[in-house]
Amino acid sequence: MAREPPNIVLDLVGEKLHRLTPTPQFSIFRVPDVLRKLNEKAYEPELLVIVPYHQRKDNLSAFEGHKISYLQTLIERTGIPYPDYVRAMWALEERARKCYGGSISLGKNEFVQMMLFDGCFIVEVIRKFGLPHLRGDDDPFLNRVGCYLT
Repeated sequence: MAREPPNIVLDLVGEKLHRLTPTPQFSIFRVPDVLRKLNEKAYEPELLVIVPYHQRKDNLSAFEGHKISYLQTLIERTGIPYPDYVRAMWALEERARKCYGGSISLGKNEFVQMMLFDGCFIVEVIRKFGLPHLRGDDDPFLNRVGCYLT
């Protein structure tokens, strides 16, 4: 029959468990360097950026205007004024930032704008992709990359 462990062992294990800090629950990660080094070009965006890791890259800035136009489309469709969207993103900024593994170089103002533009862009792309009759002939995104999404 097995003996009970000594109290000292129970105490030591208990102390270690008590000192243990919770593991962050990130859901958006950077590509680990070990993978990136295998093929760096494979992990660099060429058309647009959705997360803050590649913000401020000159070769990707041209598409930012399209994100703003998608926000305008969403505002016109919903009738909700843009300050309401900005306030909602402002309230979520800290929580959203904690979803990212690693540090984010964007300040609060920039991060809130990124969330607003990127989030509304994603919503509108999904709508237009799922409902093709909503696409216009002049849609800058779906006319350029839409064939890759089907």
